Amino acid sequence: MNDIGIHCSRPKGAFYAFADVSEYGNGEEIAEKLLSDAHVAATPGSAFGPSGNNFVRLSYAISQERIREALERIGNCLL
Repeated sequence: MNDIGIHCSRPKGAFYAFADVSEYGNGEEIAEKLLSDAHVAATPGSAFGPSGNNFVRLSYAISQERIREALERIGNCLL
């Protein structure tokens, strides 16, 4: 995510990334946009409490090839 310009701290043991999308909208707006425009499913960070409003959670429990494809789609959708 950081390589495409979206701030994301390195996960510590989980297979989820919590990405800061505040530059593009709130987590709910961006999760909806990613699903409808990029066909990438993300969970709005608000599902994990009010401090997550500007984040989306993305699972990376999938092949490297699919991750690269999803990152390309996310970049094309948001950047």
